[in-house]
Amino acid sequence: MANILVTGATGYLGARIIRTLLTSTDDVVFAMARQPSKFRQLSQWCKVSLSRLQMLDGDVCKLSNLPEGIDTIVHTAAQRDEQQKQSYAEMIQVNIQGTCNLLRLAAHHKIERFIYISSQSVYGKQSAPWNERAQPDPQTVYAMTKYAAEQLVWTYRDVINFVILRLSRIYGVSLFMRWDELVGKFVRLIQDGRSLSVYGDGTQRFDLVHVEDIAQCVLRLLQIYPRGWNDAYNVGGGRSVSLNELVECLSQITAELGLPPITIEYRPHMAGNDPLHLELDISHAHNTLGWSPRQALPESLRECLENVKSD
Repeated sequence: MANILVTGATGYLGARIIRTLLTSTDDVVFAMARQPSKFRQLSQWCKVSLSRLQMLDGDVCKLSNLPEGIDTIVHTAAQRDEQQKQSYAEMIQVNIQGTCNLLRLAAHHKIERFIYISSQSVYGKQSAPWNERAQPDPQTVYAMTKYAAEQLVWTYRDVINFVILRLSRIYGVSLFMRWDELVGKFVRLIQDGRSLSVYGDGTQRFDLVHVEDIAQCVLRLLQIYPRGWNDAYNVGGGRSVSLNELVECLSQITAELGLPPITIEYRPHMAGNDPLHLELDISHAHNTLGWSPRQALPESLRECLENVKSD
C-alpha cells in the first residue's frame, strides 16, 4: 500500500487519476486542493472513506511541509496559456517554482517516487510523429515552463526516482471537465446547438489521449516500480485523427443519439497556429512499461455527449 500525494487534485486530470488509484488499489491518496467545496465533490465522486482520501490544503508554490508517510508524488498541477492571457508571471511561478518547491520537499522528506506530468508542447513545431529522442523545441511560454520543469526533475535524479510523462491532447469524461480542450469545446458547442468552427480544410491531425488511459499509465508505473523509472515517456492515443474525422465521428454519434445535425463553419487557417500534424510516438511506453491506450474514440465521444452538463 502506498501513500500518494496528487497535486492539482481538483483539476480535470488530477481528479481522474485519484479515482483510478482509489478504485484499483488500497492506497491512501492525499489530494492537494485549495477549495474545500471541490474536494467534497471529489470525495463524493470517488465514493471512498476519508481515511483513504484526505485533503491537503495548500499551494504548490507555498507548501512548506508534507504529511508524514507520503512515499509518492504525482504532480499534475499547472497553469496553462488559456488561464493567463494577460500576464505569464503566475504561469512561470506555478509551473517552474512550484515544481522546484515540490522537488525540494520531496528530497528533504526522502520521497521515493515522483511522477511529473508534462506536455507534447515541449516538441514545438517539429515534424511528427515525435519520439522521446527528439530534441525539445518549446515555442510558447507554457511549453517553455513545462520543459524547464522537466529539467528540474532531471537534476534530482540522484535522490528521487522519477518519471516524466509527456501527454498529447486530453479528452474524456472526468469530474472537472475542460471545456477549452478540443473535444470538450466541440461537445459543448453541440450541446448548445452552435456551429463547430473548423480552421482550414480540416485535414490537420491531432493526437487525442483519453483521461482514463493516462490514469492507467500512472497506475502501471506504480505497479511495475522500479522497472521503467528514471525516464521520460510519451503518452498519447496511439494514432492521430484529422479534424474532419473527428467531426464525422461526432456527427454519426449525434445522429444515433437523436440530437440535431451538426453544422460546420469553415474559417481560414490562422497563421502561427499549431503544426498541421500533431502525433506522439508511444512505442517507448508500450515496449518498456507494457502500457497502451485502451479507450476507443467513438465510444469515448459518445460518453462525452451523453454526460455533458451545463456549468
